[in-house]
This record gives sequence, structure tokens and C-alpha cells, in this order.
Amino acid sequence: MAFDGKRALQILEKIGHANSKNEYYLTDAVAIARELGLRRLVIETDEDEVRGINTKAQLAAARTGYATTLRRAAPTPASPLLHRNGLSCRGHTLGKDVTIEPFVVFGPGVSVADAQ
Repeated sequence: MAFDGKRALQILEKIGHANSKNEYYLTDAVAIARELGLRRLVIETDEDEVRGINTKAQLAAARTGYATTLRRAAPTPASPLLHRNGLSCRGHTLGKDVTIEPFVVFGPGVSVADAQ
């Protein structure tokens, strides 16, 4: 769940605990936003797109998931990406038979030519 930062406290302060368990439910924020006449929007996405990271173990899991996503998107699936957690790419293109070694970091828009 995400909020406009300018409205978040206004919504969160209205969440009550008048229920059988005397608990606060973040999901009540949707009804509160509706009552305030605020726009609500639902976006469906994969968990990896919105995963929270609070520990080193969660960071490692997120990196592994990201590397898997990159492998699936690579134009040449046979091209080895040798280190699962050491690869960072955004807006890249990879040529045929390219090998990405451990701990490689690509900046935005990098193109790697076909291997010779």
C-alpha cells in the first residue's frame, strides 16, 4: 500500500481499532480515503516489484530475484551470468554469447556487443 505523502498522516490518524480484536488494520485506509474523497488506485504487480527489505537476508533474496528477472529478459538465454547476486543492470542490451563475470555493475543504457 502506498500513500501520497501529503495525505498519509491524515488517513493513518483516522484508522481506529473498534473491531473484535481491538486491532488497527491498514486496509481500513482504503475506506477512509474514499470517505475523504481521495483518488484510489489498484495496481497489480509481482511481489518482487514491491518487496520490502529490512534485513541482509531479505536484501540477498531480492538481489537473487532481480538477477533471475535479468536472466529471463536476456536476449540470449544461454549467455551465462556467473554470479547470481553480483549483477546490476538497467536499460541494458546484451549481445550473443556474452559472459557477465561476478560483481559486474552496468549503468543505464549500456550495450555489450556479441562475443568474438
